[in-house]
Amino acid sequence: MLLVAAHIGNSQTMEKKSDQGVKQLPRGQWTLDWSADSKLIATGGDDSLVRIYNANTLAVMKAYHLNGMIRQVRWHPTNHFLFITCITPIQEILNVDTDEVVLRARIQQGARAIDWSYDGMRLAIADGEGMVRSLGIDGKEGKVFAGNDRRSYFSLDWHPSRNILVTGGDDIRIFDTETGLLKIIKHRAENTGVLVVRWHPSGEYFVSGDYGHHEEGIPSLLQFWSVDGELIKTIRASKKEYRTLAWSPDGHYLATAGDQLRIWSKSGDLIFEDDSGSSANIWGMAWRSDNKKLACIDFAGNLKTWSAGDWSLRK
Repeated sequence: MLLVAAHIGNSQTMEKKSDQGVKQLPRGQWTLDWSADSKLIATGGDDSLVRIYNANTLAVMKAYHLNGMIRQVRWHPTNHFLFITCITPIQEILNVDTDEVVLRARIQQGARAIDWSYDGMRLAIADGEGMVRSLGIDGKEGKVFAGNDRRSYFSLDWHPSRNILVTGGDDIRIFDTETGLLKIIKHRAENTGVLVVRWHPSGEYFVSGDYGHHEEGIPSLLQFWSVDGELIKTIRASKKEYRTLAWSPDGHYLATAGDQLRIWSKSGDLIFEDDSGSSANIWGMAWRSDNKKLACIDFAGNLKTWSAGDWSLRK
């Protein structure tokens, strides 16, 4: 069930926290995204606060309280609209410049997986009941597809130039936003969930990262797939699950986080790995639009940026 309670032209103000709330140390951080104009970084997690950071100083500018634990934030491709999803039924789009909610959608079982379309005119939500939805930024619902045996999706990514979605859950699924399910990919013989999927900026292939079960001798897999869902490459590197990964906007670099931060070439060759021990629990990451910096936040709430020039940690 999806009910739209607010939309553009009928906005409501989001509750902002007091100065004390802004100063509250983050905890249980799941997600991070860098705005398209490179000015702002947004994060969210178990403390139900969306924090907006100045991307240059890494100082918290604003904090918003939501009604539940936050699982993903995604900036609009061109402006300061922030798409936020929670484990509770309410999913929101916030205009960070005006502090207004421009869309509020109610999804009964909540969601973990969201994205904007490449042109910023539509949204996709893969929810906690195995449903994939598309809707317009005006709140008008489009197609609804059943596809994950009523189990929660973990990740979703909209193709960079086509109306195709890839999702991660118990398996990998590719959807056309008009006609529905195109392909189901059983990514390995073992039963382990796919936590993250991301298209390469060219749209020619995508990458997935799964949970693995290292205590049972089942390693986490990083896998490259063609646009049609054919396996290109499998990498066994991390000793922990892949919670997040991010392509640089120019497509030259892939950043992954599992047991440590690693940087790969677009073909999957290892370029850098952090052996300092400081990147073991990164759950959110995103690149700056000029490809020169990578922002990461770990589960404990430590926000850091890395320079793509020398891959040295920038405090």
